[in-house]
Amino acid sequence: MTKFYATKRLLLLAFLALLAFGANAQSTKVTGVVRSASDSRPIAGVTILIDGTQRGTTTDSKGQFLLEVPRGKHLLQVSFLGYKPRTIDIRG
Repeated sequence: MTKFYATKRLLLLAFLALLAFGANAQSTKVTGVVRSASDSRPIAGVTILIDGTQRGTTTDSKGQFLLEVPRGKHLLQVSFLGYKPRTIDIRG
């Protein structure tokens, strides 16, 4: 396996998710930063979707995102072109 593919494979989206419950108990605001596991740099343009829906967002130039997740949903699909998609459970 080449170093290129090993790096891609080892790229674990270092995902710092901070949960903050909004005033509305019907949803949860999820914020975080998506970083490369190989060099800890933020990744811009990462797609983050609420599992089972078409609702989502993308990371900004600093790798940051904000997403309101409806009550009862707890899985986020994180994907970026050229990297293995990940499913993140926001329940911790």
